[in-house]
Amino acid sequence: MAEEEKFIKFETYSDAPYTRSNSVILSQLIDEIDKLIKGGCPRELIYKSLISEPYNLDLTYKSFSTLLSRVRAKKNKNPPSSEGGVYQNQRPVVATPQNSGGAELPKGAKIFKKMNSDAPKFEQNPNPSLDELLKGNNNG
Repeated sequence: MAEEEKFIKFETYSDAPYTRSNSVILSQLIDEIDKLIKGGCPRELIYKSLISEPYNLDLTYKSFSTLLSRVRAKKNKNPPSSEGGVYQNQRPVVATPQNSGGAELPKGAKIFKKMNSDAPKFEQNPNPSLDELLKGNNNG
């Protein structure tokens, strides 16, 4: 008597009229997969379920394991926000300092201002002589 294999049906899976990559499908199912693994379900059974109907993922078990860790890392890097969308790291808005005399400039701006005021002005001679060009190469 042949024992019929039982496969897992993923509730969060939604079929699409176009083909999707393995990583996109696993990204959609990652929460459900993690719950199954935490509940004691073997990864091999999850893998066998994903390479069968209706999911038909085309990957090896090693690729499946690697892809799982990459999807988790991406999920942890961009956790969902409270609005339900995907949180994207936005750069903080830094106001440029407007020095009206009494306001103090940030530390870096002070140094830059000091460097600019002490720096000698460089003027380029449009018609330099050969002696001027070679002046820096004299070693003695």
